[in-house]
Amino acid sequence: MHVPAPALPAGPLQLAARPPGTLDMQLLSSSAAALLGALGALVFTTQNTHPILRTRELVLVDERGAPRGSWRATDSGSELQLLDAAGVPRTVLLVDREDHGLYMKDRRRTERVALVGEPDDLGLFLQDAAGHDRAVLAASPKDLGLYLREGDRDRAALVVEEGTQGLFVWSAEGDERTFGED
Repeated sequence: MHVPAPALPAGPLQLAARPPGTLDMQLLSSSAAALLGALGALVFTTQNTHPILRTRELVLVDERGAPRGSWRATDSGSELQLLDAAGVPRTVLLVDREDHGLYMKDRRRTERVALVGEPDDLGLFLQDAAGHDRAVLAASPKDLGLYLREGDRDRAALVVEEGTQGLFVWSAEGDERTFGED
């Protein structure tokens, strides 16, 4: 229900000279109507508040109205994005059927940190400015591994698998040295 504001007289409001102690009835009735309309709108809005906000997307804006974040429902889950002052998504929390994780990106939108999970697996990926994995911590029900990488090659790994564990180090040429393997 929309409560319209009372109509004001067209043109500038003219106050005629009146004898002391007399009232302008038109001004008084207009003021009373405006006050009653405002009170009616206030009562209407306070009586019809909803404890649940239902929407497909909620956008957070700064004082200038520029988007700074969003929380939206997708067909398969939900996504929370936090944007920097330039509008670049820097942190994304995603939960859906295919993927769920927390992703942090640099100004160029290159993913730098990813914490991802599957029902039984969890991984933490730290990446360089080119988006290559530099350190990976991976865990599953049967194994745990910490991998240090250069480019697309493993350089060191600490692995604990069911029944075995070891520290593996690779030279720049790819030669492997193993310590403590069972």
